[in-house]
This record gives sequence, C-alpha cells and structure tokens, in this order.
Amino acid sequence: MTELYEYLLDHVFGGFIKHDPTLLKDVEEFSDDIRVADNVLEFTLPALFQFTCESFERHHPNKAGLIQSNNSRKRYLQFRKSLYNNPTNESLRQQGGFVEVKSAHKDHNTTIYKLIHTK
Repeated sequence: MTELYEYLLDHVFGGFIKHDPTLLKDVEEFSDDIRVADNVLEFTLPALFQFTCESFERHHPNKAGLIQSNNSRKRYLQFRKSLYNNPTNESLRQQGGFVEVKSAHKDHNTTIYKLIHTK
C-alpha cells in the first residue's frame, strides 16, 4: 500500500497541484465522486481510492499486482489508514497544496474533501 500512497501524493495530488493536463482529463472522465470545481479537487475517499488504483494500474501495468487483491474493502481501509497515519498535508504543503474537509458526514465514506492550491 506504500507504493499506492506515494503514487497518490506524487501523481494524483501532485498532478493536480501542477495542473497536469492528463490528470485533469482523467478526473473529468472519471464517473465517481471526484471532480475539479473552482480550481479545487473535490473527492470522497472511496472515489479517490478507486481513481488512484485505476490510474496506478494504467501507468504501471507491470506493477498492478501490488494493489490487486480479492478483498477490495480491506485494500480501501489500508489506503484510508495510510492517508491518516502519514503526514499527508505536510507533504502536500511542500508541493503547494493541502486537503481539508468540505462537507463532513457521519459516514466517513460520504465525507467530501477538497485539495486546495496554496501557490
């Protein structure tokens, strides 16, 4: 899960912060709860996980086995734990962004987060 977390920081969040046109197009074409609105990346954690997995597999087909498993719920929970247990915002601030809650819900899976540019 470490490699997927690093991919998220570098390529998904980092790509958004750097206005990577390929990443922005991929987000636009993704059909779940992740989108760009008012220069902010909005997402739920399940959608972010799915988007990150699909992007990772597309860009690293030879490493797809690292994240594939029969228990997607377990993988999702490991992914979510990685976000909370690592200094995610500290790393993002070095890149020029940070994540905050846009809309909190009792069910953490429906809470909406947003990645904001600081530069």
